[in-house]
Amino acid sequence: MLDILNTKERKIITLEDPIEYELPGVVQSEVNEKN
Repeated sequence: MLDILNTKERKIITLEDPIEYELPGVVQSEVNEKN
């Protein structure tokens, strides 16, 4: 599903706590509620 959505015109960005799975072609950022 992400492969269909992830195009040159559209970027997929995730905010996770913590990052559980690395996804190719996806910008992933880890957030920490404590800080």
